[in-house]
Parts: sequence; structure tokens; C-alpha cells
Amino acid sequence: MSPGVEISKKLVLINSASTLVRRALSITVLFWMHQYLLKRIPIEEYALLPVLMGVIAFTPLLSTLLAGGLGRYMTEAYARHDERRVTEICSTMTPLLVGAALLLACCGALFTWKIDAVLDIAPDQVENARRLFTLLLIGAVVRVAVAPFLLGFYIRQKLVQRDLIGFGVELVRIAILFVLLTQFEARILWVVVASLTANLLEMGIVFVRSRALLPALRFRMAAMRRDVLGPVLSYGSWTILGQLSWMLREMMDPIILNKMAGPSDVATFSLGSQVDRQLRRTLAGATAVTQQAATAMVATDQGERLRGTWLRLSRYSLWTLLGAAAPLVVYRVEFFQLYLGEALAKTPKAPVVLAILLSRYLVLFPNAGTGILTMAKAEMRPAALRGIALELSNLALTLVLVGVFSMGSVGSALATTIVCAVGHPLLLWPLGLRFSGASLSLWWRTSIRPGLVPMLVALPVWLAIHVWLAPTTIVGLGVAFGAGWVAYSIGLFFSLRPEDRRDFAAALSRVRVRLRS
Repeated sequence: MSPGVEISKKLVLINSASTLVRRALSITVLFWMHQYLLKRIPIEEYALLPVLMGVIAFTPLLSTLLAGGLGRYMTEAYARHDERRVTEICSTMTPLLVGAALLLACCGALFTWKIDAVLDIAPDQVENARRLFTLLLIGAVVRVAVAPFLLGFYIRQKLVQRDLIGFGVELVRIAILFVLLTQFEARILWVVVASLTANLLEMGIVFVRSRALLPALRFRMAAMRRDVLGPVLSYGSWTILGQLSWMLREMMDPIILNKMAGPSDVATFSLGSQVDRQLRRTLAGATAVTQQAATAMVATDQGERLRGTWLRLSRYSLWTLLGAAAPLVVYRVEFFQLYLGEALAKTPKAPVVLAILLSRYLVLFPNAGTGILTMAKAEMRPAALRGIALELSNLALTLVLVGVFSMGSVGSALATTIVCAVGHPLLLWPLGLRFSGASLSLWWRTSIRPGLVPMLVALPVWLAIHVWLAPTTIVGLGVAFGAGWVAYSIGLFFSLRPEDRRDFAAALSRVRVRLRS
């Protein structure tokens, strides 16, 4: 088959579905693990993982400078049938990434040695923290070193194969984790051991298979080119700001709470934000498959199609996320009471954190596709500057609410939501409109209004059941969710645009044909 990036709705749908299946399995195990550990280990030990994950998230900044543009420029070269350029990019950047991995290992070793001087850790948990961080560091170092050779699935859009590998490795991780937690003493260490083992196995398999899919992913000394460095490093320099803003948003809260509040607030925020984090990561995984197609649209000057993709992503994201978030906000207390039982007493404000974070979806997801357009157009500078401005504002407000007003985990969640509610409409919505070429009225008619209608139809049903029936069992909660989703489906049916109906009809037709065969 000749090289080139296929731009296909069917391919995107299949890849998205495979990603969702993998994420569903991962989320199920994750939620079981959190409640299992919280009921069996001290809160000080439980709080170690979110804090250390917050620290390890800052380790790839140097590699982002070097690798941030790899996927984008390799995809562009492949879309233009230029496999030699793919080899040149891979060969030029590999030595730099190996050097970055060695530097990361040295810095990480120093941090591990002085970990108790940087973080507030109970004396009896210091050695445990060192072991945890060392294991996390090993995985990060290996991933940086082999980054260019893992992109074959991404460039070739073979994400179903990629997710099948991930699904199999996820089963291995679950098996290891289950054995360690149930056959030995419950410890947070086993979570990291299982994850590292699975991650190394996955990287090994993906490394081999990725190079088989795209033989141009190879290192050749003669293929190194200085002209590669300019565009890749320029792209990566702005990607660093984007990555830094993401890190500030996702990882600074546990670190601030560790220094200014305590283990209980760290655990509360970790639990309360878990649903939000997993919903956003699931959506990101499902929509990431459009990145290659969007990049190919830019490379082949298909502006109208790119605009339609952005509008569709906005609409679909609202339908998906609000359908999950709205009932969780209404039944937040019942959800956590059934999920944690008596262990909820250790983190009593987790339902409040959940509700505050999910409420920002109303302004966050009308603009869901802008990140994809940013990378496709290689317009990292305006997005990165706006992102870092928002997250620095978030950081400052978090320090005030947590440090000055002692609001703990609720203050962290409130700061995030306030900055999002004010900053996204002012800074990021106009960027999405500019990159897509859509007008505000077109965006409202085709994305925002139809995206909100199903929630507005279903919300009265969820509220009425909550007030009059107040479900207290898993079955009752499931019935309440289901009743609202019936109303949501009715609202969704009347919100579908003609192109949505055609796409869904075509998808159902393919399913029927396969079932009959």
C-alpha cells in the first residue's frame, strides 16, 4: 500500500470505539483500586501517589522540547508520501532524546535522595516514597528514550491494533495488581509495580510493531539533517508551554495541598477529581484519533472539511460529557456513599470537589477540538501563551484559597473552575473560531445549542427523582441515572443534525450487515 494518511470518518469512528473500550476497562479497575486501598491503608500512604505523580509529571519538559513536534511533522511527511523525511526526523532527534533521558535520570536520582526535604512526608513513609518515585522515574526515562519509535501506529492510524495491544497489557496489569493487593499486604507500592511492569511490556511490543508498520522509523547516521531541528524545536518550544500549562492544571493541586493543607485534603482532591480526570482523558483518547486526519487536511488544504470536523467535535463532546457529568453532579453524595461506604469519613468533601470540577464542562467542551486544530496547523504559540496565562492565574488563585483562606481541597477545585469559567470564553473560544474559520453564529447553531439541549431535557428528570425518591441503593441509583438518560436520548434525537443522522445511519447499517454475516 502506498504511503499517505487516510482521511476517513469510518476509520476515526473505529479507532475511537477501540480507545473507549480500553478506557472503560482501565477506569473500572482504577475506581475499584481507589476504594480498596482507601479502606485498608493509612491516609498518609494513600496521599503519596497523587503527590509523586504530580512531581513525575514535570519530568518530560525537556523531552517535550525535542519530541513535541515529532508526531506532527512525521504525519505531515507521511501524508505527502515522503518516507525519507520521516527517517531524517527520526534519525536527527533520537540522539537528543537519549541524552535527555540520561539527564532526566540524573536529576530524578538527586530528587529521590532529597525527597523528604522537598515534600512534606511522614517520617515512616520517606523510604516508601523513595521506592515509589524510583519506579515512576524508570518508566519516564525509558519512554523518553524510545519516543520516536513508538509513533508508527499514530502516523498510520492503526489505533485499533494499538488499543488491542493496550487492552492485552491492561489485562496483565490488572492481573498483577490483583494478585499483589489480595495475596500480599495492601500497599500503594503494588500499584506502581504493576503499572511499571505493564508499561515496559507495552513499550517493548509497540516498539517492535510500530517499526514494522512504518519501516521509515529507523536511526541512520547518514540521515541526520540540521534543517529538521528548526521546525521541530520551534514547535516543541511552544509545546513546552502547552505542556507546562497542562501540568499546572493537572498536577500542582496535590503538591500545593501537600505543602499547605495535609494528607486528608490531598486524598480528598484525588478522589473528588478522579471522575473529572477520567472523563476528560477518555474524551481526549477518543478524539485524538482525529489528529492525524486533521493534520492531513491542513497539509492538503481542506479548510472546509477541517471546519466541519471542529464543529462536530464540539457538538459530540458536549453530548458525551454532559450526559455523564449532569447526573453525577445531582447524585454526587449518593454516588460517593455507595462507592466508599464508611471510608467516605476520611474524605468527606470529595462530593463537593466532584460537583465543582464537573460544572466547568459547560464552558470547557464547546471548544473541545481547538487543541487538535492547534497541533494540525502548528500554531502552538497563541495557544501556549493563552494556556500558560490561564494556568498561572489558576495557580495564584489556588495559593490564595488554600494558603490564605485555608479552603483545602474545595479551594483547589473552586480556583480551577473560576479561572476556567472566566478565561476560556475570553481567551480560548476566540482562538477556536479563528483556527476553524467558523463564525460565532454558526458555532452556536451547529454545536453549542444542540450540544446543550439533551442535558436541559434530562436535568429536570434527574432533579425530580433526587428530590422525591432519593435513591440509596446501587439499583435505585442506576434506575435514576437510566430514567434521565431516556429523556437525554429523546433530547439528543431531536438535536441531531442531518449529517449526524447520515453518519449514525451508515454506522448502524454496517453493524447490521456484520451481525447478519
